[in-house]
Amino acid sequence: MTGIARARRWETSVSVEVHALNDAPAELAIYAYEAEIATAPDVPSPAVAPLIEALDGELSRPWEAVAVRQEGDFWAAAGRRTRGTLITIQDVDAASLDVAVGPDGSRSASVDGATAAGPVDPALDQAFRELERLGRLHFQAFAARADNLGDGRWRVSIDPL
Repeated sequence: MTGIARARRWETSVSVEVHALNDAPAELAIYAYEAEIATAPDVPSPAVAPLIEALDGELSRPWEAVAVRQEGDFWAAAGRRTRGTLITIQDVDAASLDVAVGPDGSRSASVDGATAAGPVDPALDQAFRELERLGRLHFQAFAARADNLGDGRWRVSIDPL
């Protein structure tokens, strides 16, 4: 065998019987933070409790996971630790927000992949400022991304540049 091994995408996997997800989609994203769980808006957190319990036994929070229905009530989930956090952003109609601060201090921002240039809505400006503040707590140069989970809740990930 030759070549370079690929980095593992997931740190752990579990298989769990879950009875309360009969009407759920066949694949779910789950995000576990210190004090809160975030899932798809139409999937209540108590319904995924067995998956959360199994993943909490394998990973320290915060973590993210993808769960896939296998057969009947059996679900397989793969999870990994993350630097994510959950924040509230109101009055911003977008799926994602990005802020990048380079080593030279330059800042760029985008909404749903499109560069935000010129004056922006005050709520959007406040959201960008919050992403920058969170990023600076961890790194001098970083990329911060917020993904809209609905109901004003946004999942934030921060990576160094």
